[in-house]
Amino acid sequence: MNGDTRASHDRAAQGARAPHVPHVPADDSADAAHAQPRSAASSPPPASSTSSAPSAPPAPPAPPVSPASPASIPEPIPRASVAGASTSDASQAADASGLVRDVAHDGAPPTLDECQKIVSARMARAITLSSLGWASRFRIHSRMVTTLHKGRVLLAGDAAHIHSPAGAQGMNTGIQEAMNLAWKLALVQRGAPVRLLETYHAERHPIERDVLRQTAFVTRMGLADHGWLMMVRDRIAPLLTALGPVRNAARRGISELSVHYRRGPLCFDRLLDGGAQAGDRAPDAFVEVVDGPLGKVPSHARLFDLHDPGSFSLFVLLEPGSNGTQAEAIEPFLESFRHFSDRMGGAIRIWRVADARGADASRRNGNGQHGGPPLSDGYGQTRPVFYLWRPDGYLAARGRPTIDGPACLLFCERWFGAQVNA
Repeated sequence: MNGDTRASHDRAAQGARAPHVPHVPADDSADAAHAQPRSAASSPPPASSTSSAPSAPPAPPAPPVSPASPASIPEPIPRASVAGASTSDASQAADASGLVRDVAHDGAPPTLDECQKIVSARMARAITLSSLGWASRFRIHSRMVTTLHKGRVLLAGDAAHIHSPAGAQGMNTGIQEAMNLAWKLALVQRGAPVRLLETYHAERHPIERDVLRQTAFVTRMGLADHGWLMMVRDRIAPLLTALGPVRNAARRGISELSVHYRRGPLCFDRLLDGGAQAGDRAPDAFVEVVDGPLGKVPSHARLFDLHDPGSFSLFVLLEPGSNGTQAEAIEPFLESFRHFSDRMGGAIRIWRVADARGADASRRNGNGQHGGPPLSDGYGQTRPVFYLWRPDGYLAARGRPTIDGPACLLFCERWFGAQVNA
């Protein structure tokens, strides 16, 4: 929406029908910064006689979407209004749906004269501006929704949160939300329990809250012109960022590679001798492949290359050159997960891997095609051990096959198993 215009989308006028959408993810990045959602009980925006925007044609009131009802999206989609635009009876009637919102108007864009004054005041030498192709007024917002999941509606990206651009974390946050949600939606569509969708809010909402806090702090520090924040920025921060570990931690934090869901509900974790925990982003490693979904094809590969983001990956880590006794001991565990995967439509790819050895292991830290960190760096020393990767690359479970296998299978049945209707 631009300026004082009134936008409408009336698919009914075009003879189109809205498709049935069991769950509707929304990423309202276009106008989220200025959107002010209003309930059906709130009053309509005040009328303005200064707007040149024409009134929208009358639209019938659209009932709110009931989360418990499989009804399609209301037709037609109610009008959205812009603050400062004229208000018609039709738009007030459409507001009864609770789906209309006001979009704040920033006023006239900056002029060439305004920009020239700013440049002249802040530049050491005279610079003359001759043309202005596009200009807009920017305001920093920092807010988020209270819930990411309500009935059939799921929010992600700028529809769920908006914050300062400091640290450039908005895109990464939105992408992670889409990755977190997509595989859960896919499983629910294939019969997994609907409660799996509730974990989307449980896992992502705390991350969003932390992003808002961090970006707000960095913004205040960057704009500070006195006090302790300015001292931290000008004197302490340069000393800290000169340290390698601090730089690495900051890099992982800003890139959001350090994000974890350890406190979330989708974690089956057992105490092991080191290694990533359930809820962590799965680390990569260079391994010897004992066998996999295609059978016994010994080779060497990186875990990131073996994982298919369209499926779960169950990695069973063995001792290098493990004997038949160890393989026989974990076979009941593997067989139980093969049956579970079959009931899920082949959703789990099972691999048996071991630490790379000999000449192949010497290539793991080089620049060769198979280079990568050793398995023990990210997965500790316990063997045999299993790690269940979620489709989004996070760890859902870890434990010892012979001891923790049955409990892990129950965990998977509860959250990921297809529900059979009587």
